[in-house]
Amino acid sequence: MTRYFMTIPEAVQLVIRAGDIGAGKGEVFVLDMGEPVKIVDLAHNMIRLAGYEPERDIAVEFTQPRRGQKLSEVLFSENEMAPADRGETDQQGGTHDAARARLGRVDARLAGSADSGRG
Repeated sequence: MTRYFMTIPEAVQLVIRAGDIGAGKGEVFVLDMGEPVKIVDLAHNMIRLAGYEPERDIAVEFTQPRRGQKLSEVLFSENEMAPADRGETDQQGGTHDAARARLGRVDARLAGSADSGRG
C-alpha cells in the first residue's frame, strides 16, 4: 500500500499559493509531493527512529484493506488532465471542458442564491 504525504507547513504553503495564483474559477491545486511512500517502509523507518529493529524488536502486522480502500493513491483521475511539469512546487490540474462548464453553472447559481439571501 502506498500513500503520498505532506507536512503541515507544505499544506499551508499550498493553500496560500493556491489563493495567490488561483483565479477563483474552481481550480484544483496539487502539491508536487514526489514519489509515494510504501506504508510498510514508513512503519519500518519509524521503528528504527525509536531505536528498535523492525521485525526483531517490533513486528509489523498486515491487515486487510478496509472496504473501498485503494492500495495506491491516484492524484489525477481518467477524467482529468495532469499538467505539464511547470517546475514549481504545485501543479494545477485541469478538468475537461464539460465538467468545467458544469462547475461554472453551479458556482453562478450558488452566488446568485447567496446574493439574494436564499439558502
